[in-house]
Amino acid sequence: WKPRDWERALMDLPFEVPQPVVLNNFIGKLPKGLDGVLYKAGPAKFGRNQQSYSHWLEGDGGVKFSCRYVATETFQKEEKAGRILSRGTFGTSKQDGWNAFDTQLKNPANTNAVRVGNCVLAMSEVGLPYQMDPFTLETKGPETLDGKLRSGTAATTTIPFLDRILSFGNAISAHYRDVPLLADNQKETSSLVFAGLRQNALNGDTLVDLFELDKKTGKILRETKQVVLSDTGFPPHDMACTIKHTIWITTPASGNLLPYILGLKGPAECLVFRRNASSTLHLVQRSVKGMDERPVVKKFSLPRCIHPIHYGNSWEDEDGCITVIASCWDTPTIAEMTKSGESMLGSWSSVVNGDFSDVPSQPLLKVTQPKDTGANIKQIASGEIGHIDYPKPHPDRAGRKCKYIFAITSAPSNDGKPTSVAPPQSFCKVDLESNSISDLWYAGPRSFLDDFVLVPKESGVCSNFGDDEENVWLIAPRFHASDKTTSFVILDGKNLGKGPIFEARLDHHIPWGLHGSWHSS
Repeated sequence: WKPRDWERALMDLPFEVPQPVVLNNFIGKLPKGLDGVLYKAGPAKFGRNQQSYSHWLEGDGGVKFSCRYVATETFQKEEKAGRILSRGTFGTSKQDGWNAFDTQLKNPANTNAVRVGNCVLAMSEVGLPYQMDPFTLETKGPETLDGKLRSGTAATTTIPFLDRILSFGNAISAHYRDVPLLADNQKETSSLVFAGLRQNALNGDTLVDLFELDKKTGKILRETKQVVLSDTGFPPHDMACTIKHTIWITTPASGNLLPYILGLKGPAECLVFRRNASSTLHLVQRSVKGMDERPVVKKFSLPRCIHPIHYGNSWEDEDGCITVIASCWDTPTIAEMTKSGESMLGSWSSVVNGDFSDVPSQPLLKVTQPKDTGANIKQIASGEIGHIDYPKPHPDRAGRKCKYIFAITSAPSNDGKPTSVAPPQSFCKVDLESNSISDLWYAGPRSFLDDFVLVPKESGVCSNFGDDEENVWLIAPRFHASDKTTSFVILDGKNLGKGPIFEARLDHHIPWGLHGSWHSS
């Protein structure tokens, strides 16, 4: 691959497509019975008035395809003014007025998209999700979950009236979990799990409110208030779920926030992992009897420091042993960050220009935490995988033991070495039992791949371990640098190496994006 090709994948969205467009430029045949909507989110506008955003993650959000910007209040104001009016988490400064002492941050709503009830939620962990019409993608406004959440900086003093004076509010994690709950009556109920986040401004704890929503109606089925993840330093980006518990693995971070307060840096640029810190696995009970009951929270100290970026799957056996699969920053990476004092972001300007040399690698790790003894951490397929992301099981195995993990990685190595940190160009299937990559498709030197969704070919056929976990369709956008267009590909989970069985091509590009979901019709 060439750096110039990667730069093209991060160009501004050329225009919105508010009305659905029939794609007539395609090869292959759509799988029989595949009927639904792919919702995808990602940064789509990367600056205004000749000022670039400091980080790709601050780009204004778009949902595809059709494709429209998420018209947050800030987006509408900036569209009208034609310049940047808000500060960003990752360092963007506003072009009007003082940045100093303005601690309000822009919510780009650009990280994930999921259909809940009669709306699509566009999410980023900087603020509240935004409701969008599932058919027109018209922005309706922030989602407050029946008034339980409030817009504002996602922080708290734990004193309500003081929080209101300081304009502190809530955020929802950009990652949700679609994992059924095994209740006390031993019956499973289907729900989407969302995490409301606030950072304690006084002691560095993260306060979490868990909401389990009915997929079809969007109603709150269960609510777990004030879960305390102690001494984190910043809110977690992702979480894991089993059918009984919600899980976070955290490593403490701290920093000097004075440059942020003075308007010189974004808050994320001020944080570094703490020296000699250890990682903690937080195990939080999902099922509580009443809305006001506090859940049981257990904490386990891990034998070394790791920092999950994206969780793949998690489950627990009959003896209470917890297993977590995640793409992580491993111990050497965290140690180097701590030693250098480098923020967790690194240099985005280098990455956008195709220089990945300073990007931390993310191996796939397996954490096993027995009920009464110490945890074990091992790298999966270490001889083949040096860097991997977006790990996922068959959707029916979410929260349960699985054999396979699907993921995205870079181009395969020609010298037999593990995959390196580079743009995403391959989809792979990892066999957890043989500890190896069992299948892989490389998209080519001038193609780059987005995060993907997995759609079961049949519903309810993978409810037991050992069932056909490969029985899925993999769907994702693919950017073609040769003519600066994007296509949507469908691969068979049984044979990724065969390549797309169907590919529909747009006559323009969509910027390389983030996460999404599938809504079955």
